[in-house]
Formats: sequence, structure tokens, C-alpha cells
Amino acid sequence: MCVTSDNKLFVGTNRGMFRTDDFGDTWVNQTDSISAMPFTNTFAADSSGTVFIGSNGAGVYKSIDSGETWTESGTGSPRSVESLLIDGFGNLYASASDIAGVYKSEDNGATWTLASDGLPRIFPFCSRDFTCQ
Repeated sequence: MCVTSDNKLFVGTNRGMFRTDDFGDTWVNQTDSISAMPFTNTFAADSSGTVFIGSNGAGVYKSIDSGETWTESGTGSPRSVESLLIDGFGNLYASASDIAGVYKSEDNGATWTLASDGLPRIFPFCSRDFTCQ
């Protein structure tokens, strides 16, 4: 779940993605508004109201219109997102199972860089050009 600065609450269930604008009295099914299926039910919202959602194999998507439309996040984004977090400086982080590591975006999801230095690796890290370390 996540809540935006204008009190819209997003929740993902095994039946889809939903939004409430009235604190849970009514819910709007927004599953068809995103092409990234299956999404991983992990959300984050920044102070401007932009909502991010992770997917299982299709990257990070974001919405600037309360979830009515979603666009794929920028270059270098992780493909299989386990969790999302926005820190106090507005940086967006995504833990990614496709690399068993963490990506970071400092520009609202426009570009992503690997931020896993110092984390133990369970599997060898393989970049998108399939070179492994």
C-alpha cells in the first residue's frame, strides 16, 4: 500500500490494483490502467504525488495523474522489482531480484544506477549485456 500527499491510497491485491480517494469508503479498480503485469504490489509515492509501482519483469512504472495512466520509468531501471522506497532527499530505490541488488534513481525515475556496492552477492552479477562478475 501507499498513500499520496493528497490522500489517495493505492493497494495491490491478488485481484488487481485499487485506489481510494475517500479513505476506504469506495475503491476504484485501476488494474487495466497499467500494462506492466504482473505488478509486484510494491508502491512508493513522492511529495509531489507521483506514484511508482514495481513489476515482475517489466520494470518500474510511474503515474503523475493518480493512477489513471502509467508510463514505464526511465533508462537502466530494474526489471523484477521486489520493493520500492523514497528517502528524505527524494531519491528512489528499488530492490531487484533480477540482479539480487539495489538500484537508485536521483531524478524521479528518469535514470537508474546500480547501488549495490558493499552488499553481498548470492549470485554472480550479470549486466544487461550478459557479462558476469
